[in-house]
Amino acid sequence: MENDKSTLQTSLEANDVIPEKISGSGSSGTSALLAALFNGMGVGLLLGLLLGLAVSPVVSAFIGTLSSLLILLIGLKETYFNTIKSVRIGAFGVFAVVGILSGLYIRSHNPLAPSLNELQEEYKALGYSEKEANNFIVYQEFGLIPPEWKDRLIVSNEASATDKDGKNEKGKTPMMADRNQINMAKRNNVLFSSTVQIGECRMLETSRADMPFNKIKRNFTNSGGTWKELAENIDPDVPEQARVDALLAVRDVICNLTQESAYKIKCIDFGDSLHDMPLKELKSELQKADPFWDQCLTILNEKIDKKHQHKVIVSLVNVLCHE
Repeated sequence: MENDKSTLQTSLEANDVIPEKISGSGSSGTSALLAALFNGMGVGLLLGLLLGLAVSPVVSAFIGTLSSLLILLIGLKETYFNTIKSVRIGAFGVFAVVGILSGLYIRSHNPLAPSLNELQEEYKALGYSEKEANNFIVYQEFGLIPPEWKDRLIVSNEASATDKDGKNEKGKTPMMADRNQINMAKRNNVLFSSTVQIGECRMLETSRADMPFNKIKRNFTNSGGTWKELAENIDPDVPEQARVDALLAVRDVICNLTQESAYKIKCIDFGDSLHDMPLKELKSELQKADPFWDQCLTILNEKIDKKHQHKVIVSLVNVLCHE
């Protein structure tokens, strides 16, 4: 009997259910309630902010792990349910909602960034006039080109072809680069994942480099999903053998990178600059994004003539890098 009482007492203490502390008055009972409230509030805010601020599946695994650990904090076993646990669970729920709403507000309003008035003052402090500062803000924040800038825009690489006096080869003073180039520079560091289902790799094993493109295309189309998209959207202006080599390169790399049912390819949002980007720069950016691109581009470089590589790579990016 004594052993049973000891076991029950230990179990109650482990779950914060000590009758004297719950029902008792004074600082001990208040401290227990405040501690429970703080526990629930802290975890609720943490999980809520993660959910509200998350824009990528990268944090999903962490959120899932954190959620699974909540049972250790709040516990829902009715046998030991008490006031302290009620406060803890209630605080968690309320502050999780507060955290989610706060995260959504931060994402939509970006309160940590300087306001437009502050940006204007910063530009003016650098010596620009108020009108010039306003033009910079319109261009930077909204992507709009002020009317007085239109005749001063230069295309491609003329902006960098300047002499020591700040003039280009034609004697004109370049003021800025093309908007597309600036978008590209801002987006080059943005990574996102695109999931490719690879459950049909076995069906694609029968495809060989010596087969005509139509048969390769039929095999990929029958596999469905991303494989079908690849076969149907690869650039038709590229020779058939180059298209065959491109499809097989993607198959060989993806199907050997993982044993899972899907593979997440990290990609770069090139925006409108993808088609105009030089081949060397395009390869360099993709190789830094994901091992898939590094291996796939190595195969393409060996199998496909350089004059066709750009069109092939653009086709692959358009299919494999949509969110």
